Amino acid sequence: MPSPPKSPSRKKNAEDTTANSSNLETTNDSIDHSTSSSNDEKSSEEKSNKDTSNISVKKKSPKSKPAKQLPRDDRYTTVDPKAKNDKNFEFSPLAIPILFVVVAIALYCFFPVETDSHSEKSNMEIYKEKMQSLQNEFPSQNNKLWKVVRVAMQEHHDKKDNLQPAVLMLASNADANPTMHCLASKLADIYSHNCSQPKFVVPENEFKHLSPESAKVLLDNKISSQFEAGSCASVVPHFELIPPAATKVFYQFCENDNAPYKNVAVILTLQVEPGDWSKPYPNLDNLPPKFWDRAVDDFLTHTLAAGDPVVMTTDMIGGLLSRITPSVVWVGRENDLNC
Repeated sequence: MPSPPKSPSRKKNAEDTTANSSNLETTNDSIDHSTSSSNDEKSSEEKSNKDTSNISVKKKSPKSKPAKQLPRDDRYTTVDPKAKNDKNFEFSPLAIPILFVVVAIALYCFFPVETDSHSEKSNMEIYKEKMQSLQNEFPSQNNKLWKVVRVAMQEHHDKKDNLQPAVLMLASNADANPTMHCLASKLADIYSHNCSQPKFVVPENEFKHLSPESAKVLLDNKISSQFEAGSCASVVPHFELIPPAATKVFYQFCENDNAPYKNVAVILTLQVEPGDWSKPYPNLDNLPPKFWDRAVDDFLTHTLAAGDPVVMTTDMIGGLLSRITPSVVWVGRENDLNC
């Protein structure tokens, strides 16, 4: 049996459905394409905006505003490194005194102030310089004189634990007497330069007319008081004028081992007068060094024994001479003196 013919309306409906489906796909494709395009445009636009923003940021970064400064608190003040280049930089309160010290040191290095050279030299160096200067002042003296003085006083002067005092006898005739006393005074000054008190000179006129015992007490008191006060050098002028019995006081002051003052110098002067005792020495104006000790011993033995033969026995005189004449020099006349 033949199938019935298809209904025209059903066919038409099928075609319409197919068409609608096709249109729907086309529409969807358009929408998808449009959406994709829109998204691409947006992405491109965002990228463009981002690049533009980056460029803008880069251009504006040098002109960015400085950070807001906090209120200043002196307790937490810090130094900005850029302040070193700031013309208005203020010095620290310590900068001025430090700068002053630096300038003072620089001036001292380039222009040193002259100081007392004695503070940089030893006592021995000073002593030698002074002795050399003194020797230049007395050019007429025999070289033996300076050797004896050096042995008697130089090493003694530099020590503080001497076993006995330094004793020096200066002798001369009447013509050279001013030279002798000038030299004795200057020797005492040199020895005393580092003592607490200057040298002292025993006044000769105070004891030459006294009784032996009074003269002895006077000498003892004067010499002891000066040494006790800090002086370390004494000059006893004109030993020949002291009453013979009063010279016994020098037993103690010039003692070899038991002297009360050991770090001192006792300088004696003796004016030698010619007489019967001097016949072996025809020329007292220029006595050779080999006769110095013998001539002085002979003169003192003669005068002390003649002045007081009862007290000044041979033993007494011998003991005294051993103490006061360990170092004897004979002084010649100098024409030009600075005393």
